[in-house]
Amino acid sequence: MDVYMKGENDAVYRRKKDQSYYTNRHSCFLLQYHMVLVTKYRKPVLRGEVRDLVYQIIRDVFSERGLNILEMNGEEDHVHVLFEADGSSTLNSPSFLNYPD
Repeated sequence: MDVYMKGENDAVYRRKKDQSYYTNRHSCFLLQYHMVLVTKYRKPVLRGEVRDLVYQIIRDVFSERGLNILEMNGEEDHVHVLFEADGSSTLNSPSFLNYPD
């Protein structure tokens, strides 16, 4: 079964079941990132409902930006996110992590 990733500008990328990388008409890629988000002063506040809300916001933001979360976990003071992105994703822009109100 093929896996599809929708990137920025509505580009669609395909990964065949026997491939570890995505392809489109002119390129192939496999970009995986490991991001660690840390609470201010490493305070242990990610518990219960707060943790659930933070994880849901991360899922929503990544989904809006067309990023595929492979794994997400953490402790009370940080969150690890392993995700895939397409080559046209702008991960270095200041607006990447800014969640709209």
